[in-house]
Amino acid sequence: MPSPASDPSSRAARRRGDTEKCHRPTTIFQKTIQYWLQAGYTIEMFLQDWVEKDLYTGKLARSSRVKRLRDALKNPVLSHVVGLDVGTSRTTGLDMGGLTSELDSLVGQPFFDKFDGKSTTVQDIDLPIIMEQLRTITPSWFRLLDYLLHNRRSSWASYSASVALDERLAYVVTALVCHTRARDSSNWFSKVFGVYLHGSGVKRRVIDVISGLGLCGSYNNINEVITQIAQAARECI
Repeated sequence: MPSPASDPSSRAARRRGDTEKCHRPTTIFQKTIQYWLQAGYTIEMFLQDWVEKDLYTGKLARSSRVKRLRDALKNPVLSHVVGLDVGTSRTTGLDMGGLTSELDSLVGQPFFDKFDGKSTTVQDIDLPIIMEQLRTITPSWFRLLDYLLHNRRSSWASYSASVALDERLAYVVTALVCHTRARDSSNWFSKVFGVYLHGSGVKRRVIDVISGLGLCGSYNNINEVITQIAQAARECI
């Protein structure tokens, strides 16, 4: 009678058990850490390689890998241990006080300030300067815009359109938010855009609809701005 050790079914069962043991999360973690220590590999190196290198990450596009990393850091356990949830809203995961503080600091900056009555057009909008302001003055707000203002398919490997932040949309959204928070001291965009619409021959009814959406002032308000510009021009003669 064959011994249990020489029984083919017993050997197969042991192999299955060894395989299952090797694929346990704890075992994978232990072997990974041991390999990293032997190779001098660090968590910082792994995260950077995961985001930047396409060669060894299969069919996952870079945007998809970044999204997976972000989603992983949103895990309540990870965010708490790492300290990403300090001072954040329990419902949204956002530092609401920090965001509003950044936006209030942006009010008064060029293109987010009070219209001074001088002749200015939408062609004067300088996106490179505006983007630099958003990056330096409102970094958290800028990251939020960069996260939200993308097509929801941008993380798909098959998505071929640009995944770069739409700077024009980022500016308009930010200008509207600043204007909502400081209607008198951050009205540059709404005034200039209204004057542009009027000067382009847009009908009053259309302007009133756009004004109702909060993108510019009313038709009467725009006429007041035009009068203000004309008066300022006469004073400069």
